[in-house]
Amino acid sequence: MPAAPPESLLARPALPALLLAAATFLVFAGVFRNDFVSYDDEAYVVRNAHVRAGLSAANVGWAFTSREASNWHPLTWLSHMADVSLFGLSPAGHHFTSLLFHSINVALVFLLLRAATGRTGRSAAAALLFGLHPLRVESVAWIAERKDVLSACLGLLAIAAWARWSRSRNRGAYACSLILFAASLMAKATLVTLPLLLLVLDFWPLRRFGTPPRDAASVPAPGTRSLLVEKIPYAVLAIAGGWLALRAQRAGGATSALALSAGLRLENAVVSIVRYLALTIWPAKLAVFYPHPAAALGWRTWGALALLAAISAAVWVARRSRPYLLAGWLWYLIALAPVLGIVQVGWQGLADRYTYLPSLGLAVAAAWGAASLLEGRLPARALAAAAGVIVLALSALTIRQVATWRDSLTLYGHAIAVTGPNETMQIDLGNELARRGRSEEASRHLQEALRIAPGSRDALYALGSLSFAEGRPAEARSRFEEATRLHPDFAEAFVQIGVALVREGRPKDAVAPVEQALSIRHGLPEALYVLGSALDAQGEAVEAEKKYEAAIAAKPDYPEAHLNLADLLAAGKRYREAIPHYEEALRLKPRFREAQQGLEAARRRAGL
Repeated sequence: MPAAPPESLLARPALPALLLAAATFLVFAGVFRNDFVSYDDEAYVVRNAHVRAGLSAANVGWAFTSREASNWHPLTWLSHMADVSLFGLSPAGHHFTSLLFHSINVALVFLLLRAATGRTGRSAAAALLFGLHPLRVESVAWIAERKDVLSACLGLLAIAAWARWSRSRNRGAYACSLILFAASLMAKATLVTLPLLLLVLDFWPLRRFGTPPRDAASVPAPGTRSLLVEKIPYAVLAIAGGWLALRAQRAGGATSALALSAGLRLENAVVSIVRYLALTIWPAKLAVFYPHPAAALGWRTWGALALLAAISAAVWVARRSRPYLLAGWLWYLIALAPVLGIVQVGWQGLADRYTYLPSLGLAVAAAWGAASLLEGRLPARALAAAAGVIVLALSALTIRQVATWRDSLTLYGHAIAVTGPNETMQIDLGNELARRGRSEEASRHLQEALRIAPGSRDALYALGSLSFAEGRPAEARSRFEEATRLHPDFAEAFVQIGVALVREGRPKDAVAPVEQALSIRHGLPEALYVLGSALDAQGEAVEAEKKYEAAIAAKPDYPEAHLNLADLLAAGKRYREAIPHYEEALRLKPRFREAQQGLEAARRRAGL
């Protein structure tokens, strides 16, 4: 390992690490003006009964067993619960935690690079390129994406412990690294590629592939077989973490969002590698959601393959004189692999958040490459000034991008403005406007979504929900029926047909569509709940009670099901049995007026 340059005040690692973290915190400080957004923040925090209740033994158990939001990430759930315990539902507190993790990550990148190379200036430049880039905004400003910054923090600490072990063979450091890696996977599973990334670090900057030790304190360089063997425990953890993540995504239906052929997924993956590279170089028109092309990309695929082949050949040729280029490029490609959509999760074609860890490779290659090219050709002050201009430019773009996350309307409106036809964002904006009582504007955006994607199931569903909100159940039912004609496996739409029929006073007719929903998705709690409502309205109290209980068994945190069951029990003068369900409905939904009224009445009649 190269010796560090002569120490000066700024060459002492702790001070520049703190300065880099502070600079990052300052640039992203605009997040404290931002609200929760309806794009997953509600599912993760605002409307999540377990998270809203804060840390408790019961909620810790839920975090480790839940596959809610199509993910298994217990440490992420625990971090959100801790925020609620500390800050309540103040978005500023939740933003503080995410930004703190990101600032720590920037400091860790610097410390890791400096420890491995002895280069203070280049390490600082790489850390700033990584930390202040506007592509990082989504991971930091989106509260629901806490998993990104938390998983990366734990992963970087795992790498630091492993790097220490590689120099000293300290078994405690190796065990600590494995524990931290497992923890990283329990926050988000994207670091499943760590065993391969450690091999990249073996090549550079640690130079463990057959390179003799550079000082007497170093351990002898291991052989290639030893380098592979020492990664086996990491590979076992990676396989387990990847399996758990994929299982959770399949259980939640996230992997079936798009029925894309393997060929289309591969084409989009290849083009996305180049698009991410382009956005890194020129970060313009960034958005929370980029629609998937869902079609053959033709010449763009071949052009992307040619460019990737050329870059790969160039860094391979330069591997001995400039090994950091090959190491940075390999890090980028390997870290990006799990999020390229080979296994399609969700509806997006690419996402800014997917660049969080992969971007480290590009930042290192850029910092070391620029420095090696320009040092000796430009005065040190000119080099520092040029770096300062780049940092300021990135900071300005990041500050502006943070502001697009101000609230849901701003976020979705910005995405529509910069991405062109965007069915998903039109629907999300329409739903948000509907929630705010701006029905006419909401309808326009939902109709635009239908124009972009005729027959869109989500647009039809949203229009039906809007009709419900405006008190037109018959019109709502026609929308849901259209959705089921076009999409016969749309269980949720069948459920809403049943809801509409119950509201129209036709509970007997509601049974068939709800049973159809249950045949599509067995045990769907919403379907069981509506079926219970339909049976209850027909006076079939015993069967209705069974359906409500089944809905609660399938979804224990279902306040409406608890309320209806409590009302049913109270109607049968079973007040003491009703009271726990009223209480649970209130615990899950603290301002549930109907539950509060029912609870007070049940307690009076039970003589409590």
